[in-house]
Amino acid sequence: MSDDTITSLGESPSKPDVTALTVFAPAADSLVTPLRMKHDPVAMDGVRTHITILYPFIHPDALNGSVLERLRRLFSTHDRFDYTLTGIRRFPNGIYLAPDPAQPFITLTEAVVSTFPDYPPYEGQFPDIVPHLTVAQCEDPQKLSEIERDFAIQAATVLPLRASVSHVWLMERRNGRWWEHTAFPLG
Repeated sequence: MSDDTITSLGESPSKPDVTALTVFAPAADSLVTPLRMKHDPVAMDGVRTHITILYPFIHPDALNGSVLERLRRLFSTHDRFDYTLTGIRRFPNGIYLAPDPAQPFITLTEAVVSTFPDYPPYEGQFPDIVPHLTVAQCEDPQKLSEIERDFAIQAATVLPLRASVSHVWLMERRNGRWWEHTAFPLG
């Protein structure tokens, strides 16, 4: 994914049922939840603060024991890791917190795509994988700049935030609402 756009999980209620793989980021909840509830559609659809590993993933009707076992095995071969949310970054239609290092997130995405090649990140729309924690989305550049400015003041007293990843979550979207399906522990 390039810095040309931001696509969050299920940004449109008209999107079909789908799944995604995410890493929850509870360390950032108190900082980002108020803005996410106003400016990130998936927060309103039930998705906790997260960094996406792969979206979209398999259709929920195609989930079965074999798929879940392949995911469990895949994630068990990757170590848990720590990261820091270091600063605010911007896509043209969104602001996000950047994780550092980004490589462990990229490695997880690449591993899933290697195992499930029919599901490239964001349907192959972007040449690069840019791990990000979405804070807000807005099509109006001026309003987005205002949101970013206000958030930067608030975040200055909190960032950097240290966090760790121990699980990858399979999320399922049905009827416009996201649900936590399965947690896969890292090795």
